[in-house]
Amino acid sequence: VQMDAISDGFFLPHVNPHRHCRAAIMCSNRCHQWWFLPETRKPVPSLQGDRRQKLPVTECGIRVSWLLSWAKVVEQKLGPDATTADVCAKFVIPSTRSKKCRYVDIIEPVNVGAPQYFLSHTWSMRFATLMEVVAQRLRNEPDSFVWLDICAINQNKYEDKGELQADDVSHLSSVVRKAKSTLFCLDEKGKSLTRIWCLFEIWHTVKAKGSAGLEILTYQMRFLPNLFHEIDVSKAQASLESDRVRILAEIAADIGYQQLSLNIKEALVESADREAQQALALAQQHVGPSTGSTPTDSPALAAAAACTKAAFVAHAARQYERAGEYDSRALDLNTKVLGLEHPDTIASMESVGVSLSDQGKLKEAEAVKREVLALQAKVQDPLADFRALNGMRNLAQNLLSQSKYEEAEAMYRQVLVLHAKVDGPEHPAQIHSMINLVHALNGQGKRGEGEAVQRQVLELQTKVLGPDHPDTTRMMDALAVNLIIMHKREEAETLQRQVLQLRTKALGPENPDIIYSMKDLIRNLVGQGKHEEAEAMKRQVLELQVKVLGQEHPDTVYTLQSMRNLAPGMKQQAPRKPAPSKPAPKPALTKPAPTATPAKPAAKPAIGKLSTSVTGQRGTSVTGQRGTSVTRQRGSSVTGQEGTSVTVRKGTSVTGQKGTSITGQKGTYMPISAGPKATTSKK
Repeated sequence: VQMDAISDGFFLPHVNPHRHCRAAIMCSNRCHQWWFLPETRKPVPSLQGDRRQKLPVTECGIRVSWLLSWAKVVEQKLGPDATTADVCAKFVIPSTRSKKCRYVDIIEPVNVGAPQYFLSHTWSMRFATLMEVVAQRLRNEPDSFVWLDICAINQNKYEDKGELQADDVSHLSSVVRKAKSTLFCLDEKGKSLTRIWCLFEIWHTVKAKGSAGLEILTYQMRFLPNLFHEIDVSKAQASLESDRVRILAEIAADIGYQQLSLNIKEALVESADREAQQALALAQQHVGPSTGSTPTDSPALAAAAACTKAAFVAHAARQYERAGEYDSRALDLNTKVLGLEHPDTIASMESVGVSLSDQGKLKEAEAVKREVLALQAKVQDPLADFRALNGMRNLAQNLLSQSKYEEAEAMYRQVLVLHAKVDGPEHPAQIHSMINLVHALNGQGKRGEGEAVQRQVLELQTKVLGPDHPDTTRMMDALAVNLIIMHKREEAETLQRQVLQLRTKALGPENPDIIYSMKDLIRNLVGQGKHEEAEAMKRQVLELQVKVLGQEHPDTVYTLQSMRNLAPGMKQQAPRKPAPSKPAPKPALTKPAPTATPAKPAAKPAIGKLSTSVTGQRGTSVTGQRGTSVTRQRGSSVTGQEGTSVTVRKGTSVTGQKGTSITGQKGTYMPISAGPKATTSKK
C-alpha cells in the first residue's frame, strides 16, 4: 500500500482493526511493503490507481471506530485544544498535498463507505469536542459510517484557489439527502448557529427529510436561549466571503432568508422534542442500569439528558410550559437513578425552578430554589462554591422579581462575596449581580447607596469593557436617571451629554438610539428650565426622526405636536414685563337701572376649517374639521373630524372620528370610534 502521504507515527490508525493483523513497514524512498500473518495475507488494492479517486463523494463516509482511533492520534500530535481547522491545515492537507487527493483516498478501503450520518459542524469547534459528541451519540454503532467534510472533500483545491468550488455545494446537498440523518454538532459557544455552512446543511436536511432527519448533538446548551432568537440566515458568516455570497444567493432564490430562519428554529425544537420522546420510551422498557455496576449508561439517565436538552431548546423558543415539563421529567429520572443529593439531580431541580420563574410562578419557584440551596450546602465537591453561587443568584433574582427588596439585597451581598472568591472582582457575572443589587436598593428608596454601587459598576465597565461599550453607556444612562430622581440634574446632564457623544461616535449620528438619548437630555433640560436649548435640540430630533423614522411615524408626529406646545409654555414661564402705567380712574358714576339687555352669550364653539389652527380655552367646545390642528386646555370638550390633529391636556374629554390623530397627556379620557389612530405618550 502506498503510504508516503501518511506522516510518521500515524500508521496504526490506518490498520484495519477487524483483520487482527500485525504489520511492519520497510521503507525505502517510495517503496513500502506490508508483512501479514499467513492466515490474513490478502492482496490490498493499490491507491495509485484511479478507482479510489473516482469514488463518488456520496460514498466517502468513514467508519466510526476508525475515526475515533484516528482522532486520538491527532489529539496526541496537535493537542486537545486543536480546532477542526487546525486538523485540516496541519494534518489533512500536508498528508494529501503530494497527491492532491482527498483524505479518504489514503484510508484503507474497508474503512470507507456510504455514510449513514452527515456531520454538520463549525471548523472553529475543538476537534476533541466534536469527536466526543460523535462518540457519545454513536457509541452503539461503531461500524456505522459518518461523512466528515475535511476528509471527504479535497482540501488542496481550497489551499490553491482559496474559494468554494461550485460542485461542492451540489455534493453537500446530495450527501445530506442520501444520509439517514444529519448530526448537527453545537460547539461550546454555539457558533454553529451563526455559520452559513451549518445553516445551509440544516436547510437541505429539513428540505429533504423534514425535521425528523435532524439531530442535535451537544451537552452544553446554556448558551442556547441567547442565540436562538438571533438566528438570522442573512447575517450568517463564512470564512470565505465567496462562500457566503453563493449560498445566500441560492437561499434567496429558493425559500428566502426569513422563512429559512423560522424553519431552522422549528426544526431544532422538533428535533430535540422527538429525541426526548424516543429516549423516554426506551427508558420505560428498562429498569435500572443497562450494563455494568454503575448507572452511568442507564437508559433512564440517557432519557434525563435528552429531556434536559429538550427543555433548553423549548426555553430558547420561549415555550416555557413545555420546558418545565421536560425539566420535571429529567428531575424525576435523575432522582430515581442517582438520588436526591447527586449534583446532576440538583442541577435538574435548579432548572425546574428556572422554568417556574419563566412561567410567572414565582412563589413555587422560590420554594424550589430554597430547596436547591439547602441541598447544595450538603454536597461537598470541587464545584461546590460554583454551584452555590448559581443557586444564590437564581434565588436572589426570584426575590427581586417578587419585589422582596430587603431579602434580595441581603442575598446579592452574599453573592458578591462568593463572586470575588469564585470568579474574581472583574468578572461580567459579578457586574451583573451588582446591577441587580442597585435595583434592590432603589426599590427600597436607598438611592444614595444605589448611586454608590452604580458608580462602582461604571468604573468596572469602563475598565473591563471600555468607555464606549453599550453596557457602559447603558449604565451611564441609568446613573443619570437616578441622579435626576435625586434632583442632581446638572450632574445628570453632564452624563447624558457624554452618553450622547459616545453613542454618536459608536453608532453614527442617524441611529435610533441617538434620538432616544437626545430626548432624555431634552427632558432634563426642560426640568432645569432651559427651554431655549431644549427647543433647539427638539428641532434636531424632529429632523432626525423625519429622516430616520419617516414623517408619519408616531414618534415623529408626537415630537411635532410637542414642539407646537413648547413655545406657549416658554411664554408662560418667561418673566412678565411691568404693565404700563394707566391714568387715574375717573370718579365712579351711579349706574342707571339695568335695561332688558340680552345676557352675554356663551362662548361659541370654535370650528376650525381646513388647514387652520385652533386653541380652545377651558370650557370651550372645539370641533376641528379635516386638516385642523387643535390644541386644547383642561376642561374643554373636543370633537375631531377625519384628519384632525388634536393635542389635549389633563382632564380633557376627546371624541375622535376616523382618521383623527390624538396625543393625550395623563388623565385624558378618549372614547375613540372604530378606525381612528390614537397616539398616546407614556404619560
